[in-house]
Amino acid sequence: MRLVKKVSDHLKPLSTDDVNFVRSIIEENEKCINVTVYNTLGQLYSYLAEEAVSEVYLLACRKVDVLRRHECPKAWLIVAARHVSQTLIRTHKNDLLNVEIEEAENIKSNDDVPEDAVYRIWLEDKIPEKLIGSLTKREKEVYIKLYIEEKTPKQAAEELGITANAVNNVHKNVRDKIKYAVSQKNF
Repeated sequence: MRLVKKVSDHLKPLSTDDVNFVRSIIEENEKCINVTVYNTLGQLYSYLAEEAVSEVYLLACRKVDVLRRHECPKAWLIVAARHVSQTLIRTHKNDLLNVEIEEAENIKSNDDVPEDAVYRIWLEDKIPEKLIGSLTKREKEVYIKLYIEEKTPKQAAEELGITANAVNNVHKNVRDKIKYAVSQKNF
């Protein structure tokens, strides 16, 4: 990824002392680095963990002078692990979103948009908060029942005092609004 290139482009040759210092500090803190990386990435981005750990190691090599002078090298490594992981998530999300948006631009009708792709983009970019305001009161109620409370259309209908067909129609309207907003980049 981009961060690896940036770090490796600026990597100076390390002395034997520097190599031994970095090796020892990494070995002492390997578990903390891994835990920080996995906790920051979460389950959704756990497949980026190996890359994140490698980039932390490269960053430690690049900043060996800073690590030597730092009061608490362990804290520096943990902060670096968190920062590297967050950067990878942002980069990956932007790359994924661009691919999904390009695919959405080529779609001729809302029915051609795969619902799971739309929903994934919607959740990752916190679009619900942005789009929820555009829904009618009834659409918000149905959305909350189906997506937040995870009710079936029949259960939602009973609780809202409407028919299951009405819930399905409102649900379709909500999906169409989401698909339209994503395909128009209107969020």
